[in-house]
Amino acid sequence: MRGTDKETRYGLRHTDPREEVMTTGRIETFSDGVFAVAITLLVLSIHLPARHVSEKRLWIALRALWPNYFAFLLSFAIIGLFWIGHHRVFRMLKRADVGLIYFNLLFLLTIVFIPFSTSVMSEYGDTKPGVIFYAASLAAAGMSLVLIIWYSASDNRLVADDFDHGLSRHLIYQYLNMAGIFLISIGIVFINVTAAPYFWLLIWPNSYLIDQRRNRKLKQAA
Repeated sequence: MRGTDKETRYGLRHTDPREEVMTTGRIETFSDGVFAVAITLLVLSIHLPARHVSEKRLWIALRALWPNYFAFLLSFAIIGLFWIGHHRVFRMLKRADVGLIYFNLLFLLTIVFIPFSTSVMSEYGDTKPGVIFYAASLAAAGMSLVLIIWYSASDNRLVADDFDHGLSRHLIYQYLNMAGIFLISIGIVFINVTAAPYFWLLIWPNSYLIDQRRNRKLKQAA
């Protein structure tokens, strides 16, 4: 017998294709919790030096952990950028649907994987596989966030009818650039393994310049 609602191919039930199966606020709250867990787990990539060593050897051991510190700080800052971007995306949404839920879960999957990638980078950051593995995982996170933005803004699917699509294009461009930096670094690995991680530091000036370009365009249009 057919009822007033129908089964969607995603396994969730609703009566209207544009009906909210979950509020954007609830999705964002859940996502914030995932971000908090992921960013906390990063510290596990820093291992304690061996016990029962002299003070001098302890200082030496702590200094030797600088690759772990670098990987921790880098990943902490990058997760922070993804959290900011995710928040900016959800500020522009007016509704949610099952597609958004699943694309958001895919993005969160890449986020919770970052602590493991960071551990790999901490231990094997001087090897090609270690650097490539880390760069690929972060590029995947950037691409999955771009997918959320594209899906939400396409045909005004989840945004207001008068939505400024310049904002969605700006965010897509920004996070495609971030993913691109990680992908380009994979090529750099085959030239110089130690140089590739420092190439990732371009993310911050690049993001700043992209934001500044957006701000200039808004001022000119005002």
